Amino acid sequence: MSTRALAFVCLLAAATTTLAAPPRTSPEYEVKAAFIYNFAKFVEWPRGSQADEPFVVTVLGADPFGRALEDALRDKTVGGRPIVLRRATTLDELGASQIVFISGSEEPGLASILKRLEADPVLTVGDTGQFAAHGGIIGFRLEGERVRLDISLAAAERSRLRLSSQLLRIARIVDTGER
Repeated sequence: MSTRALAFVCLLAAATTTLAAPPRTSPEYEVKAAFIYNFAKFVEWPRGSQADEPFVVTVLGADPFGRALEDALRDKTVGGRPIVLRRATTLDELGASQIVFISGSEEPGLASILKRLEADPVLTVGDTGQFAAHGGIIGFRLEGERVRLDISLAAAERSRLRLSSQLLRIARIVDTGER
């Protein structure tokens, strides 16, 4: 094989490997994935809510995390319970979840999704504009390149979840006095 042919084969192999590799997750979603794992440690769910079953984190809608959320949750536990990551495209596919990240792809139906989940002990998390102000519990927002949190205490109360003071200290509370 000529040097030119060998160089072409190497170039083709490198291009194929690049195309087949999973897409790189943005640093923003790597940070958000780490936050989601840590939320589990700073939120208290009502007693008896699936205490003997896996701790389930579900992404509802298009998954913006790539592999970042899988990587952040791999081999982790919450209160001795293994964490399971699920993906759902509809509310009916959610099953029993402790944390539900509601993707931006679900923004058109966000109000009805939050209404359906509001009485369940589910930590709703999202990154659409004004997520917490619209009834979600924790909303991600960007300030420059930094990921920040907005929290609705009223939404957490409706879901019977208690948020740690440590979590509240790093967040902006967005309630409108409706509690």
